[in-house]
Amino acid sequence: MNIKGFVMLDDENQIWKEVADVGDDLDTHFPIIGREIIKKGNVSQ
Repeated sequence: MNIKGFVMLDDENQIWKEVADVGDDLDTHFPIIGREIIKKGNVSQ
C-alpha cells in the first residue's frame, strides 16, 4: 500500500502527517466503513 503525506494544523502548529493511500484500497476498507456509516444512519442522498 502506498503512503501519502500532507501538512495539517494541530492546534496552531503545522505538522507533517502520513497516511495509507486509500485510493489503492481494492475494496478492502471502503465496504467496511460504508456499512458502519449506514448502520449509524449518517447517510443521506
